[in-house]
Amino acid sequence: MRDRDVGAGRDIGDRTVGAGFKGSKPPPLEGGGSGAGESFADGRGRSRLPLASEVAAGLIFQTLVFAFPTQFYPFVWIAPFLFLDGILGLAGRTNLAMQLCRGQWREAVAIGAAGLVCGFLWEFWNFWSSPKWVYSVPLLGFGKVFEMPILGYAGYVPFAWTVVQFVRLTDKVLGPGATGRAVTFRNQ
Repeated sequence: MRDRDVGAGRDIGDRTVGAGFKGSKPPPLEGGGSGAGESFADGRGRSRLPLASEVAAGLIFQTLVFAFPTQFYPFVWIAPFLFLDGILGLAGRTNLAMQLCRGQWREAVAIGAAGLVCGFLWEFWNFWSSPKWVYSVPLLGFGKVFEMPILGYAGYVPFAWTVVQFVRLTDKVLGPGATGRAVTFRNQ
């Protein structure tokens, strides 16, 4: 794939999903610390085992989704986040899971809230569109709000975390602003 093709694909993502989360991210919440510039793998002798375990858990969960989709489908939202978050932590970048373990919940809550807002709006627009998504969810497909079962909205939180961490990883690999239109999140 040519660099131009990769840049074009990233540009589309930055202008749509990433920008949507950035634009709907609520103002900073009180308490919990910001985690600005923090990394569990900070070169001060801290163990990298939790980060490697996070990557491994992401891979295991994704394997379970492929092997037993009816039982493990909720992991489809969690597995990519764990994998990307662990990789970023190992690279010395912001790791949301470690922030949460330290009680620094502000950024994760703000991103998750942005995901819920976007998810609600996406489901609202989907409800009125033609064609549209219609969900058939094993075991938990009750209590629909628009077309989405109510418990399905919980998946937008780790999805939002995944989108933010994917943008951060892309910035790490391609460099910030590689396409000239990078989405910038605080506390990178």
